[in-house]
Amino acid sequence: MKDGDVHGGAIRLGTATAGVIGVAEGIETSLAIRAATGMPVWPVLSASLMRSFEPPEGVTEVVIWADRDLPDRKGRKAGQHAAEVLQARLLEKGIRASIKIPDASSSTDVSVDWADVYTSSGLTGFPRKSKAA
Repeated sequence: MKDGDVHGGAIRLGTATAGVIGVAEGIETSLAIRAATGMPVWPVLSASLMRSFEPPEGVTEVVIWADRDLPDRKGRKAGQHAAEVLQARLLEKGIRASIKIPDASSSTDVSVDWADVYTSSGLTGFPRKSKAA
């Protein structure tokens, strides 16, 4: 690792509940998800840092709350791509991992995150509670 490189971390907003935590890109998004679901959600600060997130010992399941991003010039959607990379890494380690992506908004020309969903729809915009959410 070079000086200044950051990998694997998150801002720990709460502790895992029954071995389950959520991760999201931003602090506001994490707080909105927590308010809507009660799940402890740790912000990783960016899509690029999401890929390298390492959950602490004792975490058996990670819910990845991805942003619904517009495609870049190469057609990639940064938030969703980062979530898929993280999910694959976690599954290889034997950690259950699921991805939650906001439903498409009425306008397809904007990115949407879970803080936007909370602001526009409140609790009704979030997936119904399941074992992990």
